[in-house]
Amino acid sequence: MIDALSPLFAGPMVAYRDLITTSAQAQAGGESSLDRVVPARDVLSPGWLSACIAAHGMQYEGQSGAEAPDERALLSQWSKYLLSSMVSLPLAANLLLDHQLPLELRHLSLRLGEHGVVTQLILDDAAGQGVSLTADIAAAEEEARLQVRFQGYLAHLEAVIERLVPHTPLGPKVFWSNAAHYFVYIVGMLEEQGWVAQAAPARQLMATRVLADGRRNPLYQPVSEVMDRHGERHVPRKVCCVRYRIECLGYCSNCPLAIERPTARRAQARRVDQRANARGALTGSDLHPR
Repeated sequence: MIDALSPLFAGPMVAYRDLITTSAQAQAGGESSLDRVVPARDVLSPGWLSACIAAHGMQYEGQSGAEAPDERALLSQWSKYLLSSMVSLPLAANLLLDHQLPLELRHLSLRLGEHGVVTQLILDDAAGQGVSLTADIAAAEEEARLQVRFQGYLAHLEAVIERLVPHTPLGPKVFWSNAAHYFVYIVGMLEEQGWVAQAAPARQLMATRVLADGRRNPLYQPVSEVMDRHGERHVPRKVCCVRYRIECLGYCSNCPLAIERPTARRAQARRVDQRANARGALTGSDLHPR
């Protein structure tokens, strides 16, 4: 556990207390506690990524006669474990404590768990436990405060995503969407706990298309609320994570296709009824009056 973050670990955030630790704390557990701890830059190298994806894919192979999982979908699924770790506790620290964790790749190691996925972030002791953003945010002009608060946070995510993109034709938007999924989740969790004012900067960030430095905001409007033509409410992601390409997993609950799928099912049911009616008209017109 990071001592500087201890005020966070009450209520639902207690589940995240061991998500991030320091090298010294990891080493205190003995040599066995360092098993499968690998520098982040190594894990995100082509060789390691290929090995992690292969290990992750083994759990899906042969399930219900499914074909070998699509590598693009496997990398997207694997990235969720890393990106959720980079988003969740660091975002809560940013919003509730005005604290920025030192998550630069050169200061970061990753613990790999079953199926090659990331289970813990380990900070280099030389980097310390992060810095307070309070003074910088207070000193910034109002229009620049979002940039000051989130520039380090976004830079850490960008560094990871830049390493993932060359490994797949998916493009960066898929990985930013994966990160945004957890961003939205944590913001909602904090608001449910009564921290609406503290979460407001994150809501403002998601409503901001262009940052103060003129750069496009990759977390702009990551989800939307829409009603389909049958009056059903949907909150889809902006970009599909292609999880459905892993046959045994199928679509996630906030897939952008969530609107089309219910509509498609209804349309298919209508077509089936129409065909049945047509067959009935041919075989017994008295049963199907015109």
